[in-house]
Amino acid sequence: MPAIDMGWFWLGIWEAAVALVKYVLWWLLPLAMLKPCCELVLRHIEQERDLRLGLTDIDQMDGARFEDWLASFFRARGYRVETTPRAGDYGVDLILEKNGHKTVVQAKRWKGSVGVTAIQEVYAGKTLYGADAAMVVTNSRFTDDARRLAKSTGVVLWDRNRLRAELENQAKHPATKASLAS
Repeated sequence: MPAIDMGWFWLGIWEAAVALVKYVLWWLLPLAMLKPCCELVLRHIEQERDLRLGLTDIDQMDGARFEDWLASFFRARGYRVETTPRAGDYGVDLILEKNGHKTVVQAKRWKGSVGVTAIQEVYAGKTLYGADAAMVVTNSRFTDDARRLAKSTGVVLWDRNRLRAELENQAKHPATKASLAS
């Protein structure tokens, strides 16, 4: 029986391995790079859809979804938005930054009136997170006591009427980068 030249055998294995690597690099690497691009596009589409929602849609959300919606809303207005953990956030759901100014936000998607506890929590969170301002945003309304406390502490309140006005402004002027204060 003739001797088999193992050099040719290993050369064949090497050529097959090179062909496999070329295949992976040619087809699978671009596909792997496509996934983050698709995720980015889908996130953008979701944010655009979120910006078209109205108060009726917001009323159907749970608290976590309302926080996510607010994050998209403020991002569209030019803010860098950081979300805090869902639990143990010390009354702060979002941290907004723009032009070196930091604002902490508590989101309250409620059916009833928001009381003083929300104002107390976000005011304490302002110090804890080293923010310049604090605000509470709700799809509902605030009690008179909550309004008084907010006025004395400088906490900005967005109730249902203010939220409606902001949504209308966003619909009329999608590129508006309005201020939070006012």
